Amino acid sequence: MKTIKTGRSVLIALGIIGLTGLASASTATITSDVTGTPLLVYGMTAFATTGADMVGLQVKVTFTGGATSTASWAATCGASCGQATNTAGAGSWTLQETGDSGFVTDSTNVTGSALNPWTLTNTTGLGIIAVELTGSGSGIVFDRNRVTGTGPEVAGLQGGTPNSSIGVTFITTSINPPPADTGLNNPYSVSVTYSNIVQFTGSVQNCQGAAFTGITTATGCGDTWQRVTFAFADTVAGRFTGTTGAPATFHFFQDSDMVGTPEPLSFGLLGSGLLVLALYRKRRITQSSR
Repeated sequence: MKTIKTGRSVLIALGIIGLTGLASASTATITSDVTGTPLLVYGMTAFATTGADMVGLQVKVTFTGGATSTASWAATCGASCGQATNTAGAGSWTLQETGDSGFVTDSTNVTGSALNPWTLTNTTGLGIIAVELTGSGSGIVFDRNRVTGTGPEVAGLQGGTPNSSIGVTFITTSINPPPADTGLNNPYSVSVTYSNIVQFTGSVQNCQGAAFTGITTATGCGDTWQRVTFAFADTVAGRFTGTTGAPATFHFFQDSDMVGTPEPLSFGLLGSGLLVLALYRKRRITQSSR
């Protein structure tokens, strides 16, 4: 949880949203986690992260038939806005997010009160079957309000990973009415997988909150992950398909944080330093034995 708006400003904001009318609601199901290759980090560096802060995030789109398209996130769409986009088929796809991705209005309903959605737009004429978001070398990770993928949401204000604050789990219907998804086959149904758990390198810390009791940053708290993948249900062939004249859009909420990741050069320098110390010690021992 990055920011909680309370009072009159929230009521006004929600009132304006309400005037847009009811929209069909897409759904998301969280699947079992994939520990994968853990992402080793020094620690959390920021938990209030906007779309403009996520430069370097890698986005991979998979189309019906297996073809893929990738793009790096860039801050090219205005204040606090970031996006990844690429051409494919007869048009393009774009994933965009504006504002603090973890902005919520209700501390007692964190995941259910997020206000700044991500928007996926498809005008390629091709069916998108999955989208993969990877924090690679960008320093971005994904923070949710759960210990395990198939478990319950964490109750109360429990941070999990130290200094990550409270996360917003991937959800499609945070605000009521939710953002209006468009396209011939909407509403959409997606399955969501978190992979590559975040672990701290160096000092081990206890994860924060009763739900995280007995878990440490050495194994990962379970709330922060390097990668999020969502796949559209295939009950309708080419379910998420749009054209230039009739784009398909899909909205979701997912909190993102920033971390300090160890650089290969740092590890190399550390290794070189240890090697020098070892050789120096060996030399002294050899000289003293003469």
